[in-house]
Amino acid sequence: MPKYRIITPIGTSIFTNYQKKSSDLNDKIKDIEKKRYREWENYKQDIESIKKSICKKTNDDASAEIKSVLKLKEKYNGNNIIVHLIATDTILSVLAGEILLDYFMKKKINVNFETDHDIINGLQVFDAEEFEKKGLNNFIKRLSKILKSSTNRYMEEVIFNITGGYKSLIPYLSLMSQIYQIPSYYIFEKSDILIEIPQAPIDYDFSIIEENYIEFLFLKNKDVKKEDFAKEFNLETFNELKKYKLIEEFGNFIKLTPLGLLLKEKYDEMNNSGKYYKNKIIGNLIELKLYKYFVNKVGKSSNVEHSKRIEFNNNTFEIDLYIKNEKTIRIIEVKPGGNVPIWEKKKGKESIEYRFKEGAFKQIIDNNKRGKKLNFEIYLYHYKKIHKSVINQIGKLSKNVTKDKKNVSIQWFWLEIPKNYSTNTIWNINDNNIITI
Repeated sequence: MPKYRIITPIGTSIFTNYQKKSSDLNDKIKDIEKKRYREWENYKQDIESIKKSICKKTNDDASAEIKSVLKLKEKYNGNNIIVHLIATDTILSVLAGEILLDYFMKKKINVNFETDHDIINGLQVFDAEEFEKKGLNNFIKRLSKILKSSTNRYMEEVIFNITGGYKSLIPYLSLMSQIYQIPSYYIFEKSDILIEIPQAPIDYDFSIIEENYIEFLFLKNKDVKKEDFAKEFNLETFNELKKYKLIEEFGNFIKLTPLGLLLKEKYDEMNNSGKYYKNKIIGNLIELKLYKYFVNKVGKSSNVEHSKRIEFNNNTFEIDLYIKNEKTIRIIEVKPGGNVPIWEKKKGKESIEYRFKEGAFKQIIDNNKRGKKLNFEIYLYHYKKIHKSVINQIGKLSKNVTKDKKNVSIQWFWLEIPKNYSTNTIWNINDNNIITI
């Protein structure tokens, strides 16, 4: 039976509900209601007093978080739930988290609240710029980490409980819910009805992430001067990413938006797990167009095959394009130019390096008994020029894989494609589209 991890942002309804019935803590609550978590020690005595008083009167209706979790427990079969509390960067939210932690433990509900990780730095509503620039990004990073560990390590299903916490988080939780296909629930505080937010029948186009992956890496975890970004890439790219709200400006600096970070995290997850199927479809389309190009160009003098399967030592390897004549074999690989899988350490068996060290390319070299000339050709498709950082890396790889090898060469090409390649299939490859790197 599956376990369900219920991610629950913590609000302050446990205090406001208490204050509706009693005023004895009003002054103490008011003193800390706008204080950041870093000031916890300065108010420790008041915090303990508030916690002690509220814990005595906490019941199933004491807060939005408690009511919604109990309803979700009922829906998802009792003991198979784990409540994961997420606090804002405020004393009240963390204090509420401690009260909820104690209460759920008394109710024998599994609960997670790691103060080292689940208090989100910068997530508060007193400073709007810090909330948007720092808090939201840290919030998304934490949720992404929980999702990865829950689904991969613990085989749990994740649920978003969006009843409590800042209402300004709901759009981002809803968006994350759609992108990750995570059920999300809400309960009105004056009602006992649990409402499931429906999943829209939509998908997201991650091609803009793949096409600009180097740019995303350049911006990851740091602020970058706009002039430095324009120098490293170009203003056209900057304007495009800004248009889609994937980057934003803060004075002279730019940074990934929460949406940009969210889509990059999801793209990484899909790409690293082999579940980004669209790039496989597009890659296959590019292969077929190259196949047509080569058939027309060398088809009379050479045998051109697409997706050729080769067997060595009971292992089957697939070559994108395989062109053979009496003297030469051309082994052609097609890869996206925005995110080239070069090194084995990062991309494993999908990498070009692995193909030369252990995979198909190595097997072809080792089994070239007739001493034919082997030309390995890597085509990187992109509507933009291949970035200089990629060119530097492929230069290093080429030296490593061809060293001390006779009759072996490796060439890299930029295959220039239309910018609307992902939605337009009516185009062909000609000599002008193929530029030697």
